[in-house]
Amino acid sequence: IKRLENLNYRNFMLVDDDGTVVLSLTPKLIEPGWNLLNPATSEQKIFTELFQRASVALQPQVSPLIYYNPDAAPGIFISTPLTGKDQK
Repeated sequence: IKRLENLNYRNFMLVDDDGTVVLSLTPKLIEPGWNLLNPATSEQKIFTELFQRASVALQPQVSPLIYYNPDAAPGIFISTPLTGKDQK
């Protein structure tokens, strides 16, 4: 986790197969326990879309550069499925 902080990412999340956030390095932005399939705001829909696209494609997905509200800083979001060595 320290290594991720050194890369200067605003957040890093681990999400289970059902879309529930298991870990968030910045809980004030995205709280653990929140489900990506139930976005609370229109800004959060980008997480839902990326999660769904990565789940279907089984490949990394990248958002366009967008302004995500809490601090209005532009950013991109990346989603990639994590699979076991026996899965493709």
